[in-house]
Amino acid sequence: MIDMTDKRDKTPDKPRKRSPAATEAQRRYRERQKGAGLVSLQLSVSPVERDHLMACLAAYRLRPLTAQLTGKDYDDMDHQPWTAQRLFDALSGHNYAHDRGIQFQMRNGGSPMIEAELPHYGDLPVQIVVTESEIRASSVLCSASHVANTAQFNEMCLRLNLTFPLSDFGLLDINGEPTYVVFGQLSTHSSIANIVEELETLGHNTILAAHEIQPFLA
Repeated sequence: MIDMTDKRDKTPDKPRKRSPAATEAQRRYRERQKGAGLVSLQLSVSPVERDHLMACLAAYRLRPLTAQLTGKDYDDMDHQPWTAQRLFDALSGHNYAHDRGIQFQMRNGGSPMIEAELPHYGDLPVQIVVTESEIRASSVLCSASHVANTAQFNEMCLRLNLTFPLSDFGLLDINGEPTYVVFGQLSTHSSIANIVEELETLGHNTILAAHEIQPFLA
């Protein structure tokens, strides 16, 4: 894992609380990477070089995923929009779930939701919501109450949006508490290949974001 932390304007002095979900997943992810024989490499690069390296690494990381996708995965499902149940069935039976050891669960309530943990990203929790107009996959990054300076944190999120492929940062009320999330959105007519790629990218980007936000937490 390459540490390319942006060193600009990160000067909080107080002890930092850590983001429970994303940071814990990041810790487990690093332990498993270390167990696989991978080593951490720290580089000092310019902001422009950092953005270029991030993009190159993201493209390289997705290469093994192509082996889990077949030609039919790129079909448009005869233009039938996904429903939560159909998507749950498709993801549960896909090679991606089997090879990665992912267990998908359907949560039926006011709005059906698909939940999963990504073992290869430290058991990172992911939620998938399917509406008439979109598929939205998201993962909790941190509670807004953990942020030391909201303006600086929001600026950091906007800057990272440009370097994280397919993912964005958002703010949701979860159980009545403002919470930052990493999310991606797709059309309900998207191929299963695009949806699988979205989930894989979301997991990777959330782990990277959990590292980037640490200097901004209170």
